[in-house]
Amino acid sequence: MVRSTQGKKNICLTINSLAKGGAEKQCLLLAKALRSHHNVYLAVLNPTTQDPYYRKVVDEEKIQVVFLSRNPIVRMVKLAQFLKRKKVEVVFSFLPVDTIMSAVCGWLAGVPYRFGGIRNSYLPKGKHMILRAVNNHVLHYTIANNYAAYRSALAFGFKENVMVIHNGIGIRPLISRQGRPTNETTIISVGRLVKQKDYETALKSVARLKKMLPAEHTLRYRIVGYGE
Repeated sequence: MVRSTQGKKNICLTINSLAKGGAEKQCLLLAKALRSHHNVYLAVLNPTTQDPYYRKVVDEEKIQVVFLSRNPIVRMVKLAQFLKRKKVEVVFSFLPVDTIMSAVCGWLAGVPYRFGGIRNSYLPKGKHMILRAVNNHVLHYTIANNYAAYRSALAFGFKENVMVIHNGIGIRPLISRQGRPTNETTIISVGRLVKQKDYETALKSVARLKKMLPAEHTLRYRIVGYGE
């Protein structure tokens, strides 16, 4: 594989595993979106945890995937070699571990553009310090999926190469439900019941929406999750 002169780039996405989670879903959505325009590779750091549905997505979308070793040293060497061999031009990471790994390996392999990820404003201090170091000295950009993480990163000393790109969603065909009343709407939120998920804003938004709707319209809001 060589660098294309026709606009196609060699892009690698890294993720800790294919376990079921938000970061993993975003990684696969981005891989799916990019693969029709570029040469896309998916590097999975931990090969042992694979959700059947996510594995099915990889297979059905024909995403080129490489599973790395569980040994941290072997993993780092193999990832750097892979990035160099495939002449990867852009690398995207999502979570602290794969961000740190791909930042260092991408730098060693000479990857021109290295993007890290930060998805949480509540990180242990040690982990935050390492992410700050790679952001300020190794990465070109860090992508936060929310403004709380963005503000937390800047307050902690990240250079202003942090940007916010919210989570993507997969659009599915509209399902027609025959016989369902047209004056009823149900909204659902799924997530951990913790302060950082900011359900207070969600509740205020739903209350505001309810005031905007006609009095005869029924609005239901359901929260599904676990935690505090």
